Amino acid sequence: MSTKKEEKDIIKFLEYSVGKSGFSLESKVASTLSKTFHVSREVSYFDKDEKKGRRVDLIVRKQFPPESSFDKNKISHVGQVNFIIECKNIPGNIWIFSEEKEEERVTIPEWVSLTDSLGKEDPVRKTIPIWPIKNIPYVAGYDEFVFDKEKSNRSKKESNNLFSAIYSVTKAAAFEKTSIKESLDLTQYFDLKQKFIIHFMFIQPLILFSGKIFVTTYDGDTPTFRQVDWVQMKKDYVSKEYKEKRGEIHIVNVDKLDEYMELAMEHFSIGSQKIIQTQEKFRTAKNSLKHV
Repeated sequence: MSTKKEEKDIIKFLEYSVGKSGFSLESKVASTLSKTFHVSREVSYFDKDEKKGRRVDLIVRKQFPPESSFDKNKISHVGQVNFIIECKNIPGNIWIFSEEKEEERVTIPEWVSLTDSLGKEDPVRKTIPIWPIKNIPYVAGYDEFVFDKEKSNRSKKESNNLFSAIYSVTKAAAFEKTSIKESLDLTQYFDLKQKFIIHFMFIQPLILFSGKIFVTTYDGDTPTFRQVDWVQMKKDYVSKEYKEKRGEIHIVNVDKLDEYMELAMEHFSIGSQKIIQTQEKFRTAKNSLKHV
């Protein structure tokens, strides 16, 4: 048994160590999001490149439209957003991105549908956004620098925290998509008696960072730097085992987490009214898949 003095020393040590670790940020994020989202921590996924199991910090989920929108006497078909989250607690580092010019983009988020096999007849296709989230800078290239060595996990200029986070959430999102698809494929063969059927899911990779985020643009050879709260970049990873090119990765300063989640949910649930109005089409689509 520890003495009271030893216990105090241990607590001081843990307060300091946990405060500097990713575990501290992960716990803070989980506590914040659990008020309005379903939160899972340290979720396993299989890295097909490395042929080994890994873990992503958090997966948080939320359904839409809200329960109050539906007829209580009928089974309702809803959507869900799954955020695949990696937390990076490195306040001494700066992440910098090359901002791309403002333009109208057509981009399809990563999603899986119970009735995806119906192709163009899948009612989900008329409810999804086909553009990136507005008011979040769109970026391409990136780099990472140590600004304050005392608050960094690396002592040298070059660091790979951002690189590793990007590929971690990309691979974890790919695994989540496959897992969801397998579950939905099984679901179609049964008459479910629950109040709601999760008919489709968006899968959004998200990196939360405690350091500063900057974007840069060039006027000739002269760079201009601007601090921002968040950025989004095209998901683009190809290997022998992966071809991940649909949707974006979102990178957000953790202090803006609440604002980001509100913005993201508003974006992904843009088709809520359509979902409510066309419930019969969702039911018909699901019933057309029955085999037993």
